[in-house]
Amino acid sequence: MAGVPLYCTSVATTLNNIAILYENLGDYTRAKSLHQRALAIQEKVYGSEHLDVATSLNNLAQLYQAQADYTRAEPLYQRALAIFEKVLGAEHPDMATGINNLARLYLNQGDYARAEPLYQRALAIFENRLGREHPKVAFSLNNLAVFYATQGDYSRAEPLLQRALPIATESGQPKLLWVVQNILSQLFVKQHSLRAAIFFGKQAVNTLQSLRANISKMAKSLQQSFIKDKADVYQYLAVLLIEQGRLPEAQQVLAMLKEEEYFDFIRRDAQAGGKVRSTKATFNDFEQAWAQRYQAINQQLVALGRELRQLKQKALLGLTAAEKARRKQLRADMKVAKKAFIAYLEELRKAFEQASPARAIAFGEKNLGRLKPLQSTLRQLGEGVVLVHYLVTEDKLRIILTTPDVQLARDAEVGEKELNRTVFAFRDKLQHGPKKPLRGAKRLRTKRNNLRKTGTLDYAKVLYDWILKPIEADLAQAKATTLMLSLDGTLRYVPIAALFDGQP
Repeated sequence: MAGVPLYCTSVATTLNNIAILYENLGDYTRAKSLHQRALAIQEKVYGSEHLDVATSLNNLAQLYQAQADYTRAEPLYQRALAIFEKVLGAEHPDMATGINNLARLYLNQGDYARAEPLYQRALAIFENRLGREHPKVAFSLNNLAVFYATQGDYSRAEPLLQRALPIATESGQPKLLWVVQNILSQLFVKQHSLRAAIFFGKQAVNTLQSLRANISKMAKSLQQSFIKDKADVYQYLAVLLIEQGRLPEAQQVLAMLKEEEYFDFIRRDAQAGGKVRSTKATFNDFEQAWAQRYQAINQQLVALGRELRQLKQKALLGLTAAEKARRKQLRADMKVAKKAFIAYLEELRKAFEQASPARAIAFGEKNLGRLKPLQSTLRQLGEGVVLVHYLVTEDKLRIILTTPDVQLARDAEVGEKELNRTVFAFRDKLQHGPKKPLRGAKRLRTKRNNLRKTGTLDYAKVLYDWILKPIEADLAQAKATTLMLSLDGTLRYVPIAALFDGQP
């Protein structure tokens, strides 16, 4: 350490912590720079085989993995694991964290043979060293469940999530909780329990909304990074709701992604003033009773977990006989509460699956309370005003049209990648290329690899067919004269007035 100021180590720690913050908020560019600076300082101060170096290697590898840069991530994970094992031993929790991360990398690459034993090994270490109820055990259970679900082995995945959810709930860690809730929702989709999937999708979104409220005083750019990184959770739920015909609920979820726009330009709430909103996904009448039970169990688990954590801290200095007795009782109560939670999950899924088709149709209708005020606002804005929500997904462009009288859904058969290519090619033509005679959409759809030869009007027509054609007849029927567009993804970069319907 000769020639290196001692304060450098604290600087490196601070850089790592700030980098993790940026990473959690989805700002990977800033996070990468800070992680690299921290690693460079630690290697200079400690050499190449120190624990702090291993931690920084692991952090940087996680960042690369989040960006799907597996080639750079794997050697960093391997190097970090070698240091952890040499310094801490093969059964240390930090070793398990590194193993778990490497397993997830192999899963993302489809290398299941290498991933499964690593997931199982990480879980065993966490359970043996930290106890079966530790939050890291829940993370590990969740990851192993994802592994089995990816391979279609739902019978092994579900009990792992049933164990993970109550642990996540009582841990008081929203970041862990929304992840487990979201994965449980996805599992229910794979098992065709769509109503239960929607219920837990709403729980995941509501947990994220609570986190958004907590960061409301941070810079707006960081708030936007946070929601951008988690947008797929909202979009996943919105698609489920659209496919089930529950359009008012889908519209509500999509509005959450752009809350400031929604409140400032749609609701025009004078008291909102630019404050970040924390709307929660609402539950219909059928879901509400289950949501209330869920909340009651959650509150019990959180209260028990909080008191147990407090006693754990006090135990470092020694507990009185009364406190030891209380801790024993709390542990017993926690086991009972978790068993009740698992029983509740089983009961909920069965009840949602057994709901009659008529009851299922009523799900969306019961949430009209949010649709009617919106339609009333559209009437107040003047004759012919309608609202159009767009949602870009991997395989389709989803559209929700709301008029003063009806709300309906339409689709365009275009995926995100093709849409993105077309939007940016169209903008490039508008800015730099000459207009050419219209040749129709067929040329673009059949010669995607020859985009440069396609004229400006070709792109304008294709984009019109995707963005407005699906609702063209509906707009005419509604006698729409003013369109309020809530655009998603690259649609924000489309000059709507430049689109071409093909009519001379």
